[in-house]
Amino acid sequence: MSIENTLAERGARYGDFKEHAAIAQDIQDAMRKSAGWEKLAPDQKQALTVVADKIARMLNGDPNYIDNWHDIIGYAKLVEARLLAAQPAPEASVAFSLEDAELFQKLIENPGKPNAALVKAFNKRREGTTPTMTLPSGRKVCGK
Repeated sequence: MSIENTLAERGARYGDFKEHAAIAQDIQDAMRKSAGWEKLAPDQKQALTVVADKIARMLNGDPNYIDNWHDIIGYAKLVEARLLAAQPAPEASVAFSLEDAELFQKLIENPGKPNAALVKAFNKRREGTTPTMTLPSGRKVCGK
C-alpha cells in the first residue's frame, strides 16, 4: 500500500490531521498545565497523552471506531496493572461459625498455654474442611 493510500484511509477515519493535531494538543496542554501533572509517573503521563490523542481522533473523525475505545482501555489497564502490582497484599480474612469463634477465642486468650482439649476440639471441627492459614503476624488460623 502506498503512503498516499494510507493517508487517505486515515483521513477518512480520523478527519483532517491538522484539525486532529489542534484538538489533541489542546487536551494535552490542559493536562500538562494542571497541578496534578507533576505528580504522575511517566507511564501515567504517557497513557494520558495517548488517550488524549485517541479522544482527538474520535472528536475529529469517527467516534464509533471501536479500536480507539479499545486502545484507551488498554493504556488504562497497563497503568492499573502496575499500580496493583505495587500495592501490598491485603491481610487475609477468615470467616468462622459462632461455635468456632468461641473455641478460637478461648485458644487465643492464653497463647502461652493452650488448653489441649480446646485445641483438639477446634482441630476436630476443622478436620477435612479448611486448611490452616498464617496471618502476616505469624499466627496460624483455621477458618471456613
